[in-house]
Amino acid sequence: MDIRARRLLALTEHEADMWASLQKGDKNISKLARETGFPRTTLYTAIESLKRRGLVTSRAKGRAVVVSAIDHGTISELFTKSALEFNDTGSVRIATNDDHYSGFTVIYGKDAMLNTWKRLANKKGERVYCIQPSRSLVSTIKRFKAGEFVPLNEAIKKNRVIMESIIREDNLSTYLDFHAAKPAVQKAIIKSFLGRMADTTLVGNEHLNNNADLLITSREAFLLNWEQEVGIEIRNRDMIELLKELFELAKGYGKKIDFNRYMEGYLRRVG
Repeated sequence: MDIRARRLLALTEHEADMWASLQKGDKNISKLARETGFPRTTLYTAIESLKRRGLVTSRAKGRAVVVSAIDHGTISELFTKSALEFNDTGSVRIATNDDHYSGFTVIYGKDAMLNTWKRLANKKGERVYCIQPSRSLVSTIKRFKAGEFVPLNEAIKKNRVIMESIIREDNLSTYLDFHAAKPAVQKAIIKSFLGRMADTTLVGNEHLNNNADLLITSREAFLLNWEQEVGIEIRNRDMIELLKELFELAKGYGKKIDFNRYMEGYLRRVG
C-alpha cells in the first residue's frame, strides 16, 4: 500500500499488509494467516481495529470467519465527502483506479468558482467559448455584490481575451433589471463590457433555460452550477473537443451580433 494512503488511514504495518491481502478478495482467518505469516492473535487484533474504523467487515461462514475489506471507490468517496465537509470552498481532483489524475476536478464554493473566471480573464490573447443561460446568470447575480464582476470584465478586456459567447436574447436585460434602482451600477456594468473582443450569438428565450454555465478553452473546460455552487473542471482532450463541436452546433440556433454596438444600444437606454 502507498505510504500516503497508510498515513491517511492510520494503518499499522500489520494492518496495511492484511489490507493488501484482502484487496485480492475475501479471506478466512486461516488463509489470511498463511498469506501474511502473522500469528492469529495479531490478525484478530488488526481485524478488530479495522472493523472499528469501518474499513473491514467479518461474517461467519460455517465454522470459519470470513473477512472483507471495503473497496477503493468507497474509501475515495469517504475522503471526498470529508474534504467537502471540512472546507466550504476549494477543489478535489478525481483519481482513476490506478491513482492517476483522471482529468476531472470537482470545484465547490462561490470563491473557488469565481477563481475559475479569474483564471480565464488572465488568459492573454486566448479564445474562451462560453454558454450562459439566463437562469444561471440570475444565480450568479444573487451571489455577488452589485458590480463585483466589473473588475473581472475589465481584466478580460485588458488581456484581450476573445469571448465567443452564446447567450439568450434576454441575457443583458435580465442582468440590468436586477440593478434597476442603481443606474450608476448599470452604466458601470455596460461600460465594463464595451470594448471587449467578442464573438457573440443570440438565441431565442425558448433556449438555454438551465442553471449551469459552460466555459471552454483550448486545454480545459468548465461546467459551473452557480445555484448549487458546484462545478467540474475537465482536462480530458476528447471531451474538450466534443464540447467545442457541440458549441459550434449550438451557434446554428441563433444569430451573430456586433457585441459592442449591442452594448452601446443598452448604454443609451440607461442614459
